[in-house]
Amino acid sequence: MRGIKIKATLLLGFIVFFSSCSRNNALFNIDTSACLTLVLGTPADRVFGFTQEVIFPFSVGLNNQNVSEEEIISVNGSMGLVFQKFRDEVNLNFINSITVDAIDPDDPTFSREVFFYEQFNFNQVNEIELFPSLPNIKDFIRDDRLTLEIEFIFNTPPPRTFDLSFDLEFGALAME
Repeated sequence: MRGIKIKATLLLGFIVFFSSCSRNNALFNIDTSACLTLVLGTPADRVFGFTQEVIFPFSVGLNNQNVSEEEIISVNGSMGLVFQKFRDEVNLNFINSITVDAIDPDDPTFSREVFFYEQFNFNQVNEIELFPSLPNIKDFIRDDRLTLEIEFIFNTPPPRTFDLSFDLEFGALAME
């Protein structure tokens, strides 16, 4: 058990280091959001997931910074937060893990993980901070849209039906 905690701490440090580097070096940030409804009694013995196309204002950032798409070398996740849309008082500690993947529009069977969450604390949780993954998703952006697949693994079924919001921020890195 101690070895797992050490590995988790090292992994968390690695992620924080790289996510802070990409966030600080980003030419501009792109904000997007998604919303889904978790349904009372969704079984905990299988993966619950959904796919949603979201608005991804990449061209706005390009225009504001007066750069071309070719000058951007990478678009990566930088920050993510999951919370109850109407601030219901549901304890989110029944969620064991979350993955947020970007789907390749040219091959919907291919995706890249952009954010993840693994539960390590069983205390009262009202919001969940997602950790960014490192893959570049620039090639997955089409017409200021991005398709996301969000998957959950639950410890127990959701205690009631409620809406979850995902606020996601991506950083666009430019050639120097």
